[in-house]
Amino acid sequence: MKEFRKGDVVVQIGGSNAYVIDGSYQTAIWYSVKYLWNGKVFHANVHKTTIESDYVKVDFCKNPFDDDSVYGKLMPIAKAFGKIENG
Repeated sequence: MKEFRKGDVVVQIGGSNAYVIDGSYQTAIWYSVKYLWNGKVFHANVHKTTIESDYVKVDFCKNPFDDDSVYGKLMPIAKAFGKIENG
């Protein structure tokens, strides 16, 4: 069983979603994550089973609590997924 750590940048296997883990899983079932939506950074909680079974680590973000750092890590991934055209 894999467990992601704070700062891990994870991408959905075969999909087009990416998150920065901004906290190890909370309680026993949720990961605290940040993601991009319409060019802005948002926070969410994602079920532990979903993250650990459907995502792989691709990078590391030194400061997952700084939205500019998170944006810098996730924007190239969003561009690679074709979600951002000219930015």
